[in-house]
Amino acid sequence: MTYLFYLCICLSLIIIQTTILPNFPLFERFYDLLILFTLYLGLFRPFFEGLPVILVLGVVMDSISGGPFGLYITTYFWLFVIMRWLILYLHAGNLLLFSLSNLLLLSLVVFAGVLMGNVVFLMAMKISQPDWSFWVPAKKNILFGQLLWVIITGPFFLVVANSIHQRLEKWIKEMSAERNGLH
Repeated sequence: MTYLFYLCICLSLIIIQTTILPNFPLFERFYDLLILFTLYLGLFRPFFEGLPVILVLGVVMDSISGGPFGLYITTYFWLFVIMRWLILYLHAGNLLLFSLSNLLLLSLVVFAGVLMGNVVFLMAMKISQPDWSFWVPAKKNILFGQLLWVIITGPFFLVVANSIHQRLEKWIKEMSAERNGLH
């Protein structure tokens, strides 16, 4: 059931990112929503639960993006691994408690994750097209716009995704216990 939840979230985010957001000028500088989902899996879910989702998600995005194959899978994989390393130092469950310090720390983690994802994309563009330059003001504005959006919306996405997932797991356990006559 967890993987069905992940499938629904991933498909929803892909549809929102590729078909809905580009149609609104306000969201033309929005960040890659799937990076946030990758961060969520890395911070709050077990390694072997999130890893297959990240790999499949990366292959799907590489297939539909038209960019160099392996770009998304590499980006999502390394962000996932970095988040798994980061939770050795942060207590990820504590980040979801509402306090100003937790909100700032979660904002910083999400900001750094999206920034790292963009750095990988920029490096891939430079490698695949040597004459490509980031220093065009429009490209810098897009990156800064994405980082602003991620500070505003990123932490809330993680909190909401975790809350929905916990409620779903609780509901499944209750249904299972009821079915087995334990409730």
